[in-house]
Amino acid sequence: MMRRTPQTPFGHPSPVHAKLSKIVQFLNRHYEDPMSLQAVAGRIGMSAAYLSRTFRTVTGFHFVEYLNLVRIREAGRLPDYFRLFRYVRSASKNMPSIGAQGKEPLIHKGSCL
Repeated sequence: MMRRTPQTPFGHPSPVHAKLSKIVQFLNRHYEDPMSLQAVAGRIGMSAAYLSRTFRTVTGFHFVEYLNLVRIREAGRLPDYFRLFRYVRSASKNMPSIGAQGKEPLIHKGSCL
């Protein structure tokens, strides 16, 4: 028989899960804005290393990987003409934080999905 984990008032198993839920909601709303792991961690009062580790453990995705998936998903909702252009433009603002050397790797990532 499984034991129930006590939950926070909003249904999250821990305060960390509640913070991560807010981060995911933030990423889903502000995916077009340039952002970095360090900026988001500072915004919520966590160290970047702790946020990175915890985000990966709870969501199964690295922070930048999740952000790129959100951007690609949202690009899929646009008319065909604007999809790739808008994604590449949005992601190119964030190139240093995602480790891309140019727009070609971003185009390749989008075409593989």
